[in-house]
Amino acid sequence: MSILNQSTDFVYEIILVNDGSMDHTGEIARSIATSFDKLKVVDQCNKGVSSARNKGLSIANGKWVTFVDSDDFVVENYFDDLSRIIKSEDVDLIVFNYSYLKSGSIVSLGVSPLSDGGYKGKELVYRLLLDGKLTNSPCDKVFKRDLIGSIKFDEGISIGEDLLFLSSYLACVKCFYFLNKSLYIYDKDSDGITGRFLDRDKLRQISLVVSDVTVSVTDLKVNDEIINQFIFRTMLGYFLYKDIFLRLNDESSYLFREAVKNLRFDQVSGFKKKVFFFLLKSYVIWKFK
Repeated sequence: MSILNQSTDFVYEIILVNDGSMDHTGEIARSIATSFDKLKVVDQCNKGVSSARNKGLSIANGKWVTFVDSDDFVVENYFDDLSRIIKSEDVDLIVFNYSYLKSGSIVSLGVSPLSDGGYKGKELVYRLLLDGKLTNSPCDKVFKRDLIGSIKFDEGISIGEDLLFLSSYLACVKCFYFLNKSLYIYDKDSDGITGRFLDRDKLRQISLVVSDVTVSVTDLKVNDEIINQFIFRTMLGYFLYKDIFLRLNDESSYLFREAVKNLRFDQVSGFKKKVFFFLLKSYVIWKFK
């Protein structure tokens, strides 16, 4: 409803993909659409978030595209802030800040990675992604629809699809604009991903995604330290649960093991993470000489 409540002169369309919901979501959405001509409702059987986003992309008409997940919401003047940039800046991507809804309170980010303004070169935006200062999510970004072209969210994987989509799109980016203002609120209270790292098949999926991303930055001036930190940070969660040694011995863990070997103790932040890293590195060096 935060999108429907926007007061703006900006011309936009909303595509709501009802991905096989079992409640009355579709019925409510179609009822609203009868009095809100900007809203298009599309029904499909449950195929997952990647399929839903691809469906929206396939019927979108606008020059720019962004995404809003069902549990999240946007701030007042969301469209006005974005339209100002679209009208005044010649860029391929818009990135903006975000906040979290946690335990009923909105939690803002700390230090922003950049100040307001336009930036040239894909090298910088790739570095932000690899450094963890840019989220994988498509929801705090606005994309040019013609640059998306044939890029799709991979419906064959259930983890890392956002990262893969973003990395593919960044290859087309020559310049981007960063807005140091929180326009999007992620609802962490409704986060349904808890426990996803327990599935060993997802380890194989994320390993392939990380491999693709590291290959995509091969020709850019990104040093090995940043890449190793990216691999370690992205894959670490898959080793925090049971079967840790089985997972480390899995062939899908090769990139992670190599990153652990090459990282130094001072390149890992946080006391608990440092302790875990020390134990991991000791085992990896001993087992995989």
